Amino acid sequence: MIKPLISVIIPVYQASDTIKRCVESIVSTSSVIEIICVDDGSRDDSLTKLQSMAADDDRLVVIHQENAGAGAARNNGLKHASGEYVMFCDADDAYQSDTIDIIVGDIKKYTPDYIVFHRKTLLASGGSMLWGDGNSTTLLNVTPYEYLNDVMQSRGHGMGVVTKVLKKSIIDSNNIQFKHFTFGEDLWFNVNYILCANSFVEEYGAYYLQYQQEGSICMKSYPNYLDLNIECIEALKKEHSAIVSSIQPFICNHYYNTVTWSLSRVLQGVDATTFSEKLKKIQQIMIRDDVRDICHTLLSNPDIDVVKRRNCSYILNGCSMKYAFRNHYLNQIKKSVRTIIKKIS
Repeated sequence: MIKPLISVIIPVYQASDTIKRCVESIVSTSSVIEIICVDDGSRDDSLTKLQSMAADDDRLVVIHQENAGAGAARNNGLKHASGEYVMFCDADDAYQSDTIDIIVGDIKKYTPDYIVFHRKTLLASGGSMLWGDGNSTTLLNVTPYEYLNDVMQSRGHGMGVVTKVLKKSIIDSNNIQFKHFTFGEDLWFNVNYILCANSFVEEYGAYYLQYQQEGSICMKSYPNYLDLNIECIEALKKEHSAIVSSIQPFICNHYYNTVTWSLSRVLQGVDATTFSEKLKKIQQIMIRDDVRDICHTLLSNPDIDVVKRRNCSYILNGCSMKYAFRNHYLNQIKKSVRTIIKKIS
């Protein structure tokens, strides 16, 4: 049997309605691939559907485990993966038809340690959102530190593992695994892998199709959302204490993004409902010592961009109303005005 070039690992939980679409989107005309589906104790007929598909598709490996979460399912999949490279896909998402073949071309041309590719979110409202810039392929001449500190955020790569292609040998030799966090399992795995990688390719011709689902874990209400996200950041700082100063810009930027997203969730009504509740929640976040420390650190950089400088100043000065207006309500007003103009015209 020919060894697969790529193993695609899919954690499956209650995905009866989407797993067929997901598996059928994983195709290649240029290389041998394997698809490893790990059923994470589904209570619907996901496992039955997987077993039925596996009977007709010799690329498909089906594993069953008691419910332990997506990270544990991915770790289980990694144990069984035989491909030279590994990709991850969520059971309710999919790839474009040529995605795998584009990735195969990159592997054959560059043999990189790390490939990041495009993500397109298909919104529940019917619209879509494209993450990343351009459609070219670029071999990035950077070190792991430079990638984390300078490239990842500026190029919109994100921390999700579903848009990454990783060498199985690096994962195995460094014992890189997913660790359980409510939020941050991908962050943990990705950062630990990046620190062991030496060559990076940005592929913006291939697409991961993310189907936004109502009621997903990201849009559930959490009274301690910020704390739940910080757990992983703090764990990374402890794990890499010897080199933490070398990745300090990355840590600061990720912390800042976590804070601003926490504030955004409040303003959107996810973690607070009434206006007074939103304002109170924002003020509680702004007065936190760790949040203020990050803002001070970011403002000490003379090259900080205008938006970050403005937001950090709002936070340090306790300007919750200004922050809310500039980062949320102003956009709502502009959207309403555009709608009115469109109706008039």
